[in-house]
This record gives sequence, structure tokens and C-alpha cells, in this order.
Amino acid sequence: YLWDTEYEVILKNGTKIEFDRKGNWKDIDCKRNAVPNNIIPEKIAEYVKTNFPQAKIVKIERNKRQYEVSLSNDMELSFDSRFNIIDIDD
Repeated sequence: YLWDTEYEVILKNGTKIEFDRKGNWKDIDCKRNAVPNNIIPEKIAEYVKTNFPQAKIVKIERNKRQYEVSLSNDMELSFDSRFNIIDIDD
């Protein structure tokens, strides 16, 4: 949408959160800090904990079709809307 409303909040610690016009988060970028666990969908958190136990999620982005996750080890993971892994970029 050309005129779609979005809101961006930057916290004191540098965390950036983008919201859509309805107030739903679209993007949370904690830089090198971990995204709070209560925000991360459980299946995504479990996948990361099982497959990358030394890494933490530092950024999560979502849209209608997928979630994109950046890890502290510089890997990027993509999940479909049902939280199935669809891509790993290292």
C-alpha cells in the first residue's frame, strides 16, 4: 500500500520496534540483545534452541506469509505462517 500507516518506536537500549496501523508488531530489532521470549512464537523458539543452542534471536520480522529471524551468530532463518522452516541463510 502506498499510504499504509506504520509506527516506529526506538527504546533507550537501541531496540527498534515497528508496528502496523492496527498496533501489531511487524519488526523487532534488538541489535545484539535477545528478543524477549514471550514475543517469539513457541515453535520458532524451540527450533532455534534445538538447532542453534548457542545462538539467541536478535531480530524477528513477520508479515502475512512468513517470519524472518536473525540470530546472534549472523544466521537468518525463514519460517512459513505455520512456523515450518523454509530457508536458512548463513
